[in-house]
Formats: sequence, C-alpha cells, structure tokens
Amino acid sequence: MTTMAELTRRGIIGIVKVKHPPVNALSYGVRKGITECMKKAESDPAIQAVVLCGDGRTFPAGADISEFGGKFAEGPDLRSVLVTIENLRKPVVAAIHGTALGGGLEVALSCHYRLMHTTARTGFPEVALGILPAATGTQRFPRVTHLANAIEMITSGRHITAKEAHSKGIVDKLVSGDIIQEGVTFANDIASKPYRHLMVSTRPVIGAENAQHIFDEARKRLASRAVGGPIAPMMCLKAIEGAVKMPTFEKGIQHEADLMYLLMTSGQARAQQYAFFAERAVSKWELPDGKTNSRNTKPKAVKTAAVIGAGTMGTGIAMTLLSRGIPTILIEQDQKFLDRGVAAIGKLIAYQVNKKTNHKGTSPETPHSAEAVIALCRSKRC
Repeated sequence: MTTMAELTRRGIIGIVKVKHPPVNALSYGVRKGITECMKKAESDPAIQAVVLCGDGRTFPAGADISEFGGKFAEGPDLRSVLVTIENLRKPVVAAIHGTALGGGLEVALSCHYRLMHTTARTGFPEVALGILPAATGTQRFPRVTHLANAIEMITSGRHITAKEAHSKGIVDKLVSGDIIQEGVTFANDIASKPYRHLMVSTRPVIGAENAQHIFDEARKRLASRAVGGPIAPMMCLKAIEGAVKMPTFEKGIQHEADLMYLLMTSGQARAQQYAFFAERAVSKWELPDGKTNSRNTKPKAVKTAAVIGAGTMGTGIAMTLLSRGIPTILIEQDQKFLDRGVAAIGKLIAYQVNKKTNHKGTSPETPHSAEAVIALCRSKRC
C-alpha cells in the first residue's frame, strides 16, 4: 500500500503530513499512516512537538464515505487514532487549511492546539447523511465551544468560516501564511510548555451549568421540524446530552456509539446516503456511445421550460423551475385545472416571500406581490 502519511522533521518539530489526494479522506490507509507516524515521532528523541497537516489543498476533509458501503471500520478505527494523538507524550498542533469537516474536525479536536488558515472552513455535516459525529465529536465539541454552539452546529450540519471558528473557541489561532510553516513556528513556541491540561477529553463541558435550559430549548426547536422528518438531528442532541449527563468521557463515547448504531441501521440513514451518492453520480453521466460524458460536454443554459399538466406534480415542478429563475410555461387542457394550478403556485410563492421577509425583520409581502413572479409562468391552454 502507498504511504498515505509521512513523518519529516524541521529542527525539533516533527511534521505528520497526510497524503491521500484529492481531499485526504480518512481512509484505512490514512488512519494507519497517522498512527504509525505519531508513534515514530513519539519515540524520536530529537522531536519535541508534532504538527499534523494535510498535503495539497486541504487538511483531512472528513471520513472516507466509500467505507459506508461495507468495508466499514477496517482497523485502526478513527476513535483509536484520536486516542493515539491525544495521549502522545509530546504536544500535537493541528494545522488546518482547506476544509476540516466531520472526521477531519474530530481529528483536529484530538490535538492539543489548533491553527486555522483564514480561508479554511469547518463543521459537522453528518446529520445530512442521517448520522452523527461518532468518533467522539459529540463529546469533544461541547468541551471546546459553548454547549449551545455545539448543539446548533451539529444538529444543523452548518459549515463555518475560520473567523467564526476562532470566535467560538474551536481554534486557537488564525494564520494567513503557509500553513505548515505557521504550524512549525507555533509548535516551536509551545514545545517546552505544559500541555496535558489541553487534552479535550479531560475538560468540562462549557455551559453545563445551564444545560437543562439549553437542551429544553433545542428540543423544542428540533421537535417543531421533526414530525415526519429526519430523526438524526434529535439523535445528535441526545448524543451531546451524554457529554453532560454521563459520569465519564468514556461513558459518553459509548452513549454516542449506541445512538450511532441506531442511526446506521435505520432506513432514514440508508435513504439519505443513497441520495448523497446518487447526487454525486448523476453529475458524472455518460451516454451509451461511451464518447459523450460529463467531462467533455458543457450543458446548454435553460432559458425557458414547459410543464405539461397543472396537477400536484406539475405545479410542484413549475414552482421548482420558477424558484431557480427559469421562465416557465404551464400547459393544461382544462382551464379549471390550469387556474387552480396557477393559484397554487401563487400561494406557494407568497408564502415563501412572506417567510423570507419576516425572517429578515421586514414587512411581510401580500399574495399580490407574487404576481411579478407568477407572470413568468405564461399559462397556456392546449
């Protein structure tokens, strides 16, 4: 197997660089490589601190999603890699550029220090796949940022900028220069300083004194969207709750793992992951001739669309096209059905406009304000 992580040295600083392009996904080879490099750095007396970084365009961007299908968790698993990093007898600095999402952020949280390039982004997107951050993410995250922040980010899957990550305490320092050199400079400064107190697993949850109120409010917010919807957000909340209520960090991890098992074996997770892979696959199309494909063909711009039938499905399709700014002709042989379809579209547009303007704190618009948009739907009778 090609080496997917390498250890080099600059003076007293060891550099563990992940090399698994294009996004340095945390595959079996990467997990094995990081573990081996960390152990080599620990045993090298010339190395006093370690910088963990990614080669190319990004820090480890996240889990290897191809492992979701069956060859899942070939050892070492990610949790054991994080234990190796956190328990290293030398301080470890995560030097983050590009994206650190999901498992990538969990790796960073296992390090004793976190540096982030000003252009980088981070977050926990697992909820969109019907799962939760199950490599200790729900247990570590509320120990570096406020409990309310952790709940909001994990249950929404929202990505944030480096600036926001720094303001929330997720990273220690923002840098704008070469990320590896910045990491080495920082590591030189902290190499001789005590660091064991910086182990995230030993820290208290931030905001735990108001935990009950925070969880109650979050539960109300999620419950309003949960009826008939995905169960993953609420499961994420329950996992985070374990960080506060479980007697030890290890018990919290087990609680997290139990909830992850429930999600992974649910129909919802399988459906959301199927949709994820399908969306990726559909962008890589190829015609039967084998010559025409997504790589050598540019799509033509859609200037106008037509939808035949003004029933529930037809109006829904027309609404989707209109929402993308595409002028749409709605065709229906029955004038009564046509009028009903256009009216339904008008109500949907008015509702969305009203919802958007209310969210911004401005005056809600009336149904008549949707007329300009509905005008794009040039209704015609066959």
